[in-house]
Amino acid sequence: MDFTTLKLNIHPTENQLEMVRNWLLQEDENRNEGYICEWNQITTAFHEHRLLLFQNQDGIYGFVTWEKYPMPYVSISRMEIHPEFRKQGIGDLFFWKSIDFFRLSGFVAVILLNLSEENEKLAKKMDFKEIHLPIENTEKFFFMPLIATNEPTKEHPKNRFELWKSSEIAENQAPHYVWEYEHGHFPIFLPCDKNWRFQLIKENITVRSARLADLDTNDDLFFGPFLFIEGYDFE
Repeated sequence: MDFTTLKLNIHPTENQLEMVRNWLLQEDENRNEGYICEWNQITTAFHEHRLLLFQNQDGIYGFVTWEKYPMPYVSISRMEIHPEFRKQGIGDLFFWKSIDFFRLSGFVAVILLNLSEENEKLAKKMDFKEIHLPIENTEKFFFMPLIATNEPTKEHPKNRFELWKSSEIAENQAPHYVWEYEHGHFPIFLPCDKNWRFQLIKENITVRSARLADLDTNDDLFFGPFLFIEGYDFE
């Protein structure tokens, strides 16, 4: 197959939706699997412009549905490749085309919820990070940032932002995350609990120590479960 002919369709038609339905019905009949049991949700996604198709002039090879939130991140709720075209690399290509679409649409992250054991392995293969925090009635999720971020460091730069995954800091307890904090750097972006404690260090002197919840959030420091710090004035 010439993969260059495959395109992302962000505006599928009613006829194309029916083609997806027919394949799901056949998959259910032949294999007793697939998403036909969730057809109402797929139809809703179609009407709300949350259905992506991967196709060329010969047909439809896969579909994705996604959920949007008041915050600028999305979750992929369903992704399937037509049974006849699996294990050919089409799924990987479709996935990255979908990620590019979300990035160009202005979203800052993609999250995955309630994954099966098999899909968890796939998420890790695709470089999603596993986070154990409660969200959407589950205790963990996977996420992928869609923006350039300030990555944690194992060093201790003189200007740094330190974060503990607890509301209090035990004596001599090392921080779980350390970032070099300078204006002009990429933003700090991480799923977090607002009760976690941080310290801001300037010239190796602690200038602020508090819970994240104590910060002034008028500057949009939180996107749902995500901490987003870019040029924030802590003083």
